Parts: sequence; C-alpha cells; structure tokens
Amino acid sequence: MNFKSFAASVTMAGLLVGASATALAASDSPSVNGGPESMELKVGDKAPDKYGRSDMAMKNWKGAGLKQPSPDSQWVQMDDAYVLIKRTNSTIEDIQPVPK
Repeated sequence: MNFKSFAASVTMAGLLVGASATALAASDSPSVNGGPESMELKVGDKAPDKYGRSDMAMKNWKGAGLKQPSPDSQWVQMDDAYVLIKRTNSTIEDIQPVPK
C-alpha cells in the first residue's frame, strides 16, 4: 500500500467514525419535530421565548404522567411532545412524547 492509498483509507475511516458519532449523538436526544412551527429542538437547546411564559405552562402535568417541575421550570406542550423548560432562560431540560 502506498502513502496515497494509506492516507485515503485513514481519511475515509475518520469520516465514517465522525458520521457515526454524529448520528448516535442525534439519536440519543429526543427532539420536537413537525407541527406548525417545525422545530427541531433537543435537551439543552433554547426553546422559543413564548414557551417560558407562565400562561404556556401545563396545569395537569401530573395527570400526563410527567415528573414534578422544579420551582423555576414548567412543562409545556410543543406539537407532539411535552417539554420541560427552565423559565429563566428557556433552556429545554427534558422532552417526553405525548402518548398516542
């Protein structure tokens, strides 16, 4: 194997490993997809500010089977997902699918 072939093999292997790691990382975090706003958000992302408003908070989070939010967080529904949002900075803390 000459140097060019070796370099090409190493480069291709690196690309495949990088693509696999990206795909794995993307599949580890549930995301909010589809719906009228077509958001693709995951845990750690900043949600649109409107979801941090108190009038957007779910009142019956317990009935939906969700964990109790901390005093500075609230559950909101975005399309087909329940999303736990930190009110102070609109950061997504958790995402749970709405049961069908």
